[in-house]
Amino acid sequence: MPALPLPRNEALLPTADYVIFLDSSDLQNEDQSGPSACVWQIRTMDGTIVDDSEAKQSRTQSSDEKRGLAAALVGALETVSYASFCLVYATGTYITDGVKYARIWKARGWRNSQNEPVANPDIWDRYLDLIDKRHLEVSARSWKKEHCTELRRQLNERARGACRDRN
Repeated sequence: MPALPLPRNEALLPTADYVIFLDSSDLQNEDQSGPSACVWQIRTMDGTIVDDSEAKQSRTQSSDEKRGLAAALVGALETVSYASFCLVYATGTYITDGVKYARIWKARGWRNSQNEPVANPDIWDRYLDLIDKRHLEVSARSWKKEHCTELRRQLNERARGACRDRN
């Protein structure tokens, strides 16, 4: 069996049904425009790859890596079994915050604690609908640079390649 490329001290690993790795990339031009793309990989706890997505390109010309990450989260969750517990690894804190606060943001009219608009409320609303309909439990962690470096490099290169192909 392939080893699951995760930090050994992750307390939630034994209880997760799936471990989802997300990455996105954008190719910003000087005017902040340019394509973005996202990619994900889903594994079971024994390390078996369940889904290894092709890079999905943004539909708009504006560059938005955070939107790509949120879209990757929804895309990955659409492929897992109902009533599953998913441990998600994503770069940065955007996904960890979204998973933790999406219900609160929605209750506030898609505003954060500073009463500022939340980015990508349409995707976060899809996320909430999906976890409710499928009875999913999701916990997200920041994917640190020292974790799973080879997998992270591979996913990032696929996302970057999709951006270059589109540009």
